[in-house]
Amino acid sequence: MFNTNRSRSFYQRGRGRGQPNYSNRGPATPPSNIPVRELTEGLHPAPFRVLHVPARVQTGAASGDDVEFKNVQYVGSYNWIEGTGTGSTIIVPGSPPQWTEKPTPYDVPADRGEVFVDQNGFRVPSATLLPLMVAVDQHAEDQGKTFDWSFIDIVTDRNGLRKLMRWIRGGTDVRDFRIDLQLAGKTVLFNRWEKQTKEQMSGYTYGFNFEKANTKHRGDCEKSTGHHRIVKYDFGGIKMVVRFEVDACLQKPSTGRQKSKLLPHASSSADDALDSITAGLANTTISSSSTTSKIVPAGDRKLIVEKGGEVIPQDSVIELGTISQRRLTSGQLDWEEKLPQLLLSQTPLHYLGVHERGRFMEVQKRQVSSSELQGVKRRIDPVIKQLKSALEDIKRMVTQHGERARLSLVCRNGRLEVFERQSGDSCLPAEYLEKYVGSDS
Repeated sequence: MFNTNRSRSFYQRGRGRGQPNYSNRGPATPPSNIPVRELTEGLHPAPFRVLHVPARVQTGAASGDDVEFKNVQYVGSYNWIEGTGTGSTIIVPGSPPQWTEKPTPYDVPADRGEVFVDQNGFRVPSATLLPLMVAVDQHAEDQGKTFDWSFIDIVTDRNGLRKLMRWIRGGTDVRDFRIDLQLAGKTVLFNRWEKQTKEQMSGYTYGFNFEKANTKHRGDCEKSTGHHRIVKYDFGGIKMVVRFEVDACLQKPSTGRQKSKLLPHASSSADDALDSITAGLANTTISSSSTTSKIVPAGDRKLIVEKGGEVIPQDSVIELGTISQRRLTSGQLDWEEKLPQLLLSQTPLHYLGVHERGRFMEVQKRQVSSSELQGVKRRIDPVIKQLKSALEDIKRMVTQHGERARLSLVCRNGRLEVFERQSGDSCLPAEYLEKYVGSDS
């Protein structure tokens, strides 16, 4: 048997991620039917270790050892689908919604109702990494290969990496958080943990409805409640598998002209980018079967896996955001907080809707490769290097405690402590844990 006061921000993120509120009024609250957990729930009373922010190290040409994201590779994806009550259903590989570009200006209603903070934690709470592994294994199988999990150092959600980066940066960006850790073979599994997996929108933000107004799902993903993508990369020598949610992707260009604003610092023209992406889309393989391919036990639930959707090239992935004209004009667009979200998932495109009380006047488009954002990256390179050191420290600690240990990182008021969990339950079924044990182990 296995189980498994956010700060205010300028930025409203896309569907399904539990966004900070950039209004001065009415933060999101948990729905009445979703319990709010204590941060130390299920942990032994006292921490056994305190982790300290790694020392800041010089970066740049003079240092000769900048940390880069290398060998970036798509390894899997899936969509959550509204189920019928018989289990939680994912479509593999699924597809993100396509960006359709609504002509400006237009009005968008304020966000209301329940939204997901952590959909994986809501649907498979005892094994939040299970759909990630199932999707990656299925993608490898479709290519006639087997994914070598024993080769990976860390498996995580992008969300956990961002939390660690905020802890490193310090200041007002630091939020209380928890990450549950487990060693599988030589791999450290980072399991996302949230106080609540859903929240009630306040009615003063517009990001979810901005996304709905500008995107459309295709085919068998029309009932999707969120698209998750998994990439593999080398992060300064650490072999990572990272999951993140995708807001939108580019569609093949039409003959109509799009009314939007491409900021002047892009490294290449929009037409060149679209030509490249269209070529990539033309080479994707579509999987349209809607028959159930397998049922995977997930504790007291089951994960239903269906085939459908299509693989999207990495260079067509878009992160969406919104900001009020007033906050944009007053310089509250904090790219040093935002850019890590794009870097940690290697998302190349960012579209920012600018509005006045829900009336959207323009969509600013940026590429991570632009001189503007590369300048921001140079400023945060020291923090990226500190993140690498922190991950090495965490991996070393978890490895020393072995596969039987159940450890949790808990950050409160900027202090990062390590606790032992009271339960010895695993975060994955035994057959999936065994995949991390290589032939030479």
